[in-house]
Amino acid sequence: MNLFRLYATLILLVTLSACVTVAEPTRANNKFVISSNFEKDIKLDENSTFALAPLQMNRSDALHPLVTNAIEQYLKNSSLRQIHNGQQPTFYISYVLKSEKDLSDKALTENFGINPGLPAMAELKKGTLMILISDGKTKQHLWKGAAQGFAIDGLSDEDKKLRMQRIVTATFRQFTHHP
Repeated sequence: MNLFRLYATLILLVTLSACVTVAEPTRANNKFVISSNFEKDIKLDENSTFALAPLQMNRSDALHPLVTNAIEQYLKNSSLRQIHNGQQPTFYISYVLKSEKDLSDKALTENFGINPGLPAMAELKKGTLMILISDGKTKQHLWKGAAQGFAIDGLSDEDKKLRMQRIVTATFRQFTHHP
């Protein structure tokens, strides 16, 4: 009987090892994780306004258009009105978009006090979108959210836009849909 169990166990192990699935980069790179934290209680209403105050510019000193457009679209769809030309908003929206080599998990935790914790994968480049929301009057941080995902090479402009909208929407839902 012991010899039978040994053979059965060996056959089971060989069968299971053949069925182990390793996440393929093409699937893993579509995933992202989000973490957020409220610093203070926030009340959103029909009079809430926002202004963008990005923490970084791209190489040509312009805002990151995919991020900026996705944030503006989501907040406008959530009935927040954007303020321009030096008017005082209810909220300032700041963001940073960095690769793992420019903003490590350790630096994210130490500098922002938040880390979604997406595990690194050697064959994929991890990136982080960090969003900070501050009070329009006091400039105190009210909320922070971070989304981490893997860069996907070869996406069309439309697919890049849709992916960024998906990431921004999922991140901001934690801000606009809090109890």
